[in-house]
Amino acid sequence: MSYRAVFLSDIHLGTRACKAELLERFLEQLSTEHLYLVGDIVDLARLRRRWYWPESHRRILARLIDLSRDSAEAVYLPGNHDEPIEAWEQFRFAGLRFEREHIHQLADGRRLLLTHGDVFDAVLHEERRWGAAGIVLYAILVAANRGVAAARRRLGMEYWSLADHVKRRVGKVQQAIGRFRASLCHLARKRGCDGVLAGHVHIAAIEDHGGVLYCNTGDWVDSCTCIVEEWSGELRVVDWVSWNRERRQEQEAPAYPNGSLAAAGAAYA
Repeated sequence: MSYRAVFLSDIHLGTRACKAELLERFLEQLSTEHLYLVGDIVDLARLRRRWYWPESHRRILARLIDLSRDSAEAVYLPGNHDEPIEAWEQFRFAGLRFEREHIHQLADGRRLLLTHGDVFDAVLHEERRWGAAGIVLYAILVAANRGVAAARRRLGMEYWSLADHVKRRVGKVQQAIGRFRASLCHLARKRGCDGVLAGHVHIAAIEDHGGVLYCNTGDWVDSCTCIVEEWSGELRVVDWVSWNRERRQEQEAPAYPNGSLAAAGAAYA
């Protein structure tokens, strides 16, 4: 899979919630001209409290570094869980440049402001009691999500995110996301951009908001999504389930639709 740009965020390496196996399979087949890591890639906040670093997480980080070396441009925009990296602003490592904000120009000329989005935590948690309760409830959802995913895997079923399903149906969550989206789009206008791309809230989206394009990468904790830019400049959300289903169909499809080389030759003639 080759894309003009790939935008990944909220991987949370260093936590048990990270869907490392799925992400690793996705990254193995990925190539891109522009790589953007939009925050919370490594969960330094969690690692300081409790060390968890399996081999799969090391391999993912190594693969991201390899992609950054192979890309014409690679930028890491720290989030709230990897904020100590902010001190590395304008520092380069293995092809990665560290910035708090970045403007990416799409192939069709549109300008996209990139930022993790945690600067707008205040609007997300406008009502403090709901903010505190939301953090606790989300932690419970993520833990439950791991159990559901494990059970479905044992039954041979494809991945499905309980946490993402619930978040998209809770009114208070959607209201908070609406405030977050509006604040980011206002910032994009101030920066003279056509759109904004962030992470942080773990809900993938590409939407028009009053003439400003709002994009969110989602995450690799429950929804397993990212955003890619096609070579035409079109942006789209890639989710693991659909992507994996397409790869399986490609592998299972016969080399020649009619089942024989002779039939393929006749069709060509």
